Amino acid sequence: MYVPTFASLVGDEEQFFTEHFGRSPLLRRGALTGPPAELLSLADLDECLHEEALRTQYLRLVKRGDLIHEGTYTQPLRVQRKYIPDRVVPERVYEHFRTGASVVWHSMNHFRPNLRALNAMLAQRFATRSDSLAFLTPAGQQGFVIHHDPNDTFVIHLHGKKRWRVWPTARVTRPDGRSYKVGEEYRAEHLGEPLLDVILEPGDVMYLPNGTPHVAAAEDTVSLHLTVTVTPRTWPELLRSTVAETLQVDAEHRGFPHLTEETRDEQAAVLKDQIEFLVDRLRAIDPRAEVARLTAEGRAAEGTAAGHRFAAAAAVDETDATTAVRAARADFSFTPSADGDRVGVRFGGKTVAMPRSVADALRSRAAGTVVPAGQFVPTVAPEDSVRAVKTLARLGAVAVAP
Repeated sequence: MYVPTFASLVGDEEQFFTEHFGRSPLLRRGALTGPPAELLSLADLDECLHEEALRTQYLRLVKRGDLIHEGTYTQPLRVQRKYIPDRVVPERVYEHFRTGASVVWHSMNHFRPNLRALNAMLAQRFATRSDSLAFLTPAGQQGFVIHHDPNDTFVIHLHGKKRWRVWPTARVTRPDGRSYKVGEEYRAEHLGEPLLDVILEPGDVMYLPNGTPHVAAAEDTVSLHLTVTVTPRTWPELLRSTVAETLQVDAEHRGFPHLTEETRDEQAAVLKDQIEFLVDRLRAIDPRAEVARLTAEGRAAEGTAAGHRFAAAAAVDETDATTAVRAARADFSFTPSADGDRVGVRFGGKTVAMPRSVADALRSRAAGTVVPAGQFVPTVAPEDSVRAVKTLARLGAVAVAP
């Protein structure tokens, strides 16, 4: 399973963040270190198209900027006495493709494990949402007109050739002084000469910052490329998250004000108090801790989590005294019961009552420390320790080590 590295996408990382990130496009010829077809191939797209449950949220057809009505390539499908109203019909998609339509797959990381891993890597790097879109264009055709996107993108070329024209990253204005909106067609005369006029081939990578006008057209062969997006979060968006987190307050600061003309002065005084309360709470925030929270929040976007829970559950069933295990990476808190025989252990949003010996073992095993399952709870017999480990693993407090 081929997954590009961050270095293969950007080259010198320090130079990328200093000179290109959010500032200017970057072109890297032959950047991929693995076979492009192993990342995504035409055969892979055939397989995806024939998944019977594929719906229009994941696929659209477009021709020179105009979306093709989804009713021309969908029909209902009955599954277990329920109807899927907009199931994509492969043969109808092929017919549109043969007559010049480009096929766009959204969120391919929802289907392909290697693309999920790629987006997870970028979500870790940029602490924000990342998605993969596939663009398949017939020979000599153009899917979209000149436009700019609302996110940073890495264009990874996989098959055929495609000509790209890219203009400098700047807010271009029309003669009436209005800036172009996301997705709106640009007039070429407003842009001047392109910054890049290049033909991309398999293995080439190009980075386009948010707001970069561009247009692409296939050459004399079918063209396939991935657009891997990174959706940046602005300071206002980050601050909204901080304020929302801060407003998780006690019940006395909630309330439901009655806002009317008659109560304006009364509620204005209450609002002033609420603002002062919020300001005090914001001033008390540890900025470093809040940045860490915002980073974790951004990295947890949908479409990037790698799930192996079924395989992990099966591995737990095979645990014996020699199986290597470790405590999960979680924030554990411990509350002894009144009689002292059991301890309430809170982690992952739940509280579980455990024997004191098990809770003490969990407390003493630093996350990442690997020990045999028979020794995880050192104060009991190995077989009892193994039984405790199996229970903890099913609860998510312990994991079988790789």
